[in-house]
Order: sequence, then C-alpha cells, then structure tokens
Amino acid sequence: MPANKEANGSWTVQCYYGEYNGSRKKKKKRGFSTKKAALEWEREFLVQQQKLDTYFNNSKSADLNRLLDIKEMNARARTSNRLLELAKMDTISTKNKKLLISKASEILTGEQIIPFEDQTTMTATEVGKKVGASASVVEYLTNAHNFKTDKYGEWHRSKSQSSNKEVDTFVYYDSILPVLESILKVGGEKGA
Repeated sequence: MPANKEANGSWTVQCYYGEYNGSRKKKKKRGFSTKKAALEWEREFLVQQQKLDTYFNNSKSADLNRLLDIKEMNARARTSNRLLELAKMDTISTKNKKLLISKASEILTGEQIIPFEDQTTMTATEVGKKVGASASVVEYLTNAHNFKTDKYGEWHRSKSQSSNKEVDTFVYYDSILPVLESILKVGGEKGA
C-alpha cells in the first residue's frame, strides 16, 4: 500500500497481511521521516510475515504428518495386541498361537521378525496308512509311549464327527513316522 504524508510532515504506512491461522490483519506504522523509509519498512515487514507464514505452514504440515504417523503406529499396536490376546486363548492350537504371534510382530514392525514355520500335520488315520496300521493302533501306541508331545504333533480344537461338540484332537507331525515304524517293526518281529 502507498505511504501517506501526515499533517506534521512525517510519513505513515499501512498494510494488510495474513496470519498463520488464516485471519487477515491490518498493520499501521507512523513517524517515518521519508517516504522511502516508510515503504522500505513495509516491504521488510511483508517479507518477514511471508517467512513466518512459510514457517508455520511447513510446521503445520510436519506436525500433521507426525500426528498421522503416530495414529498409524497406535492402530498397528492395537491390532497387534488383539492378535496377542487371541494367542493367549486356551482353545487355540499351538500352531495357530505361533502364527498369531508371528503376525502380531509383523504388523507392529512392518517386517517378519518372528518367522512362522508351518509343519504339515496328519490325523491318526493318515499316520496309520503311512505306517501300515489302523488309527486305533496309532492312538494306542502314541498314548502308551507318551508321544503326544510338541515334538511329535499338537493339539487342535475340532468338531466331533459324531456330534456338534468341539473336541481336542491330537494331530501328528512327520517326525512320528519313523518312531512308529520302528515300534511296529520290533513288535512285528516279536510276533513272528
């Protein structure tokens, strides 16, 4: 805006500027000895205001980005905690607990730091077919020799075939096959 000469001979300048929050303000300054000094002050003032606007707009943007990052991290932490709470349930198999813990760490950190190693499992019937015995013989031998451990398999919660109830069922890993084959071989030699 132009500088105005006052009745006493001094110069006055006024200008409008925008604040960081979006409001518009008026600034008036009096008492300059020359018009050039008044206009120079106005120019410097507006440059200073522009620098402040840039600073506040950039910091607002940085604060917003930081806030969004914090909210995203909180959401990942909440999701991860929900998965860990599920993993504590007694009705979930060991395999699924390991999977939930692995997934929780992956969600939280963004990378898989706890690898999940999935082992194939077999029912007693499937084990029996591989070792040449019935499912009841497999169950009898694993109970008699206390093979229903984490080394040879895991407990699963599954629906009973004969009713609507859920029952605990032991499923076997491949590591049980050579053990049962050696027991059946020794037992077959004694019977012969």
